[in-house]
Amino acid sequence: AHSANPFGRVAVWLESDRPESVTPVTATIEQRNRRFEPELVIVPKGSSVEFPNLDLVFHNIFSLSTAHAFDLGYYPKGQSRQVKFSRAGIVQVYCHVHSNMYAVVVVVPTRWAAQPTSDGAFEWPDVPPGNYRLMAWQRFGGLYRRNVVIEDRPVHVAMTIPEEEPDKP
Repeated sequence: AHSANPFGRVAVWLESDRPESVTPVTATIEQRNRRFEPELVIVPKGSSVEFPNLDLVFHNIFSLSTAHAFDLGYYPKGQSRQVKFSRAGIVQVYCHVHSNMYAVVVVVPTRWAAQPTSDGAFEWPDVPPGNYRLMAWQRFGGLYRRNVVIEDRPVHVAMTIPEEEPDKP
């Protein structure tokens, strides 16, 4: 079941060496039909993610990621647990009960972050001039980075990211 948007599992964001103030948000990843919906959320650091269980079965959501390890324990339909992410990083999320369940929380130190549209495009109109790292993450490809210089005109950057899991030899 692939989403119509091949970039729906890709996160892109800009990082700079200047400290940035970001506004935390609360995002939601539902447990529904023994899947996570959505499978990918991008949040600024300091944000929280709710994990409501909408299934009739118990789930136990956890992450072993170095950016933020957690284990929410078993909980039934109608209950929710919340996790606050205070550090930037990639947090891959699983369920102890259902090994096929997978989601990722991309915690970014910047307000310039996006999931590309179905043609791979994204834009941030208000980036001040300077030196940045354009970061991209995709589950099977991992993390990509490219240095970019932002000036007072549009900057076009092309990146190629493998779309699916590589064939195993």
